[in-house]
Amino acid sequence: WIVLGISAIPLYQDLTFVIDVPTKKKAGRFTLWGIGGLSSIHIEDNPGFNGGPEEKRDQKLGSDMGASGLTHLVFLDDKTSLKTTVAATVLHQWQEKLVFQETDSTSETILENFNKNVTIGASIHSQLNTKLSAKSSIRTGVIYDHKFISFVDSAFDYNTNAHFVNLNLKNNFGLAQLYSQFHHRFSEKISGTLGLHGQVSTLNPSFAIEPRLGFKWAPHKRHSFSIGSGMHSQMLPALTYFYQTYLPAENRYTRTNQDVGFTRSAHAILGYDWTVLPKLRIKVEGYYQYLYKVPVEPTASYFSMVNAGENIGDVAVRDSLINNGTGENMGIELTIEKFYDRGYYFLFTGSLYNSTYQGSDGIKRNSAFNGNYNMSALGGYEFKISKKNTLAFDSKITWTGGARYVPINIDSSALVQETIRDFSRAYEERYKDYFRMDLKATFTFNGKKASHSLAFDFQNIFNTKNVFSQNYNPESGEIETKYQLGFLPLLYYRVDF
Repeated sequence: WIVLGISAIPLYQDLTFVIDVPTKKKAGRFTLWGIGGLSSIHIEDNPGFNGGPEEKRDQKLGSDMGASGLTHLVFLDDKTSLKTTVAATVLHQWQEKLVFQETDSTSETILENFNKNVTIGASIHSQLNTKLSAKSSIRTGVIYDHKFISFVDSAFDYNTNAHFVNLNLKNNFGLAQLYSQFHHRFSEKISGTLGLHGQVSTLNPSFAIEPRLGFKWAPHKRHSFSIGSGMHSQMLPALTYFYQTYLPAENRYTRTNQDVGFTRSAHAILGYDWTVLPKLRIKVEGYYQYLYKVPVEPTASYFSMVNAGENIGDVAVRDSLINNGTGENMGIELTIEKFYDRGYYFLFTGSLYNSTYQGSDGIKRNSAFNGNYNMSALGGYEFKISKKNTLAFDSKITWTGGARYVPINIDSSALVQETIRDFSRAYEERYKDYFRMDLKATFTFNGKKASHSLAFDFQNIFNTKNVFSQNYNPESGEIETKYQLGFLPLLYYRVDF
């Protein structure tokens, strides 16, 4: 048997298309495009949901998305162009947690938890580009995104032996953005960009005005230095704003997060780019990011929305959030890129970084994503078998620092027979490093009207055991580790028209 890691294999399919609509020159150019995908996974017998000795728990996750739009590009005159895109998107995410209870005489399946989130979006982005002179140009644009959301979350109450609904809402909101940037070439070697970005949400009075600045100096045709800085703002996941808190004294629910503002940040980047050869480039960048107004809990706590998204299929939410948290990200990145030429290519990227934050307790901690280092290398070589046939080999290696986690308190877990974590030591430790190597071989036949590709894709060829999660197993009284997908061979056939 081949051990694939966790007892689950992801199922997925996707579709993309781009269609150019022919028109007369004065009417401009229309492009119809779309992208979509379906994916799901069934994780069997996962002890992460605190199963007892006579029951097991499964988890089913799914995420489907689609986006389609129409882009129009028209030249108003020799110096001005207008590009407008209208698009529609849909995102469907769902999760089920199942409990299988068995005794000598009965067998029962309970839907312990179910949530379903649907977000439908409509957006428009219009951008005006104007060439003021041989050295100056200006770009101005407006973006408006409107979201229609439907969130459902329910859980099984073992005391009443019935389901209760935590959340069931439908609502909509919008985000408007306006930006303008002025680019000027001071000389053949020096150029700069000055920009201003603003955004406002219809959910609450949140708004932001953000200046941005960048310069580039190229003392030689093969060498260039760049520096940039700017302010940025970001909305929280939509579910956060509509999170409901029950008030027992008033016997009603209220949204305590509806007035939470944007998370703010200030960035600074310094870069060096060296074109070693016409097809070989080396780039080094150092950066610093300061986060502020990060939503945290009003009482002393480790919690911060900086760590949102650390768990697959789950966005941690708390009530009564306030914008008092901070965070820091800093690091250096190296990129070595050999563009495809003479049948081969390669790309290497590496990074050393540190990511920390402070919650409402004022303690400086590692963020959930502070792996401290990562490296990715990919490359490939293509052999020409004949005028129409090619054979290509591609490989990819990924190596990153292990994910941070909250340690398990074994004594407390044993006492209540479920996983209890020690949040006073949140993200102090991390799992072992993540490593994976993939190898793919592709045979391609180019016909008159289409090309056909047959590929063998071997993912995680060394069957490396990368940690997925750790939880307390009450049956064994020990911490049990689940691993990510192990060695997985894939075969696929593709036709390009």
